[in-house]
Amino acid sequence: MKKISVIAILLVTLITLLGSGYVQAANEILLNNIQENLKSEENNIQENNIQENNQSNTTNSTENNKDDIIDSNENQNIQSNNNSTENQNTQIEDNTIKQEENKVPEEEQDNVEEIIENDESQTNELSTEQETNTLQTKSAKVLEEGTYVIKSAINNNYVLDVANASKTSGANVQLYQNELLESQRFEVEYLADGYYIITAVHSGMVLDVANAGQTAGTNVWQCYRNEMDAQKWIIQDAGDGYYYIISKCNGLYLDAANGVAANGTNIAVCYGNNSNAQKFKFEKYEKVIPERTLDDGTYVIKSA
Repeated sequence: MKKISVIAILLVTLITLLGSGYVQAANEILLNNIQENLKSEENNIQENNIQENNQSNTTNSTENNKDDIIDSNENQNIQSNNNSTENQNTQIEDNTIKQEENKVPEEEQDNVEEIIENDESQTNELSTEQETNTLQTKSAKVLEEGTYVIKSAINNNYVLDVANASKTSGANVQLYQNELLESQRFEVEYLADGYYIITAVHSGMVLDVANAGQTAGTNVWQCYRNEMDAQKWIIQDAGDGYYYIISKCNGLYLDAANGVAANGTNIAVCYGNNSNAQKFKFEKYEKVIPERTLDDGTYVIKSA
């Protein structure tokens, strides 16, 4: 029993010693591991610091580059603005020089203005004079009122005539050989507005531009008086005792068709051409009152 107890004690002591050795070894191993981990962490920290420093340097470099670029752009913009300002100043100077070169001295400018005013005044005077002449042409009473036979300048033996001595409105006006007929006599009346009315004695109707036509070749006939412009005429001196007869409604001239004097030649209005076909002589008709040369009575009338 004593041997067993001794053995047991020895075993316990041995185990204790062994356990103590194992613990120490384990502690050494654990310490080594901790030291290695610390070294590893220190290395990692150092590497991280190095990376952060690199990144920081890179960022600083990039920002510096950006700042350099911005500074460069600002400098370029400033230089560009300076150049633009210089160009503008140069242009302003050039324009100022040109204005000074083109600037008219005050005296010369006054002379120019005076010349312009004189020209305008002369133009206005001419315009007024022309208007006055036009009014005189219309309003001048170149022909006395009265009864006339109106002869053609183509041949004085042919006169204005109302076809067939008609007394109806729309009857044609023509040239016809002078036969001293009543249908070949016309009453000329001067109006207060400077125009004339020409009335056929036999019918009491007036010379009228058909339908107030505005085109050359429009016919002329007799019509009831209505005070319209188609029945008003300007009588204008054509020289040598002849006159133009011009319609108020269209400014066209009374005209013998084709410039021919013959029985039945039509009368219309046409553009002015200074031809004899548009010239007429107004021969005043004076009614002849015969004198009494023989007393009333019964006579034997003998042949000579």
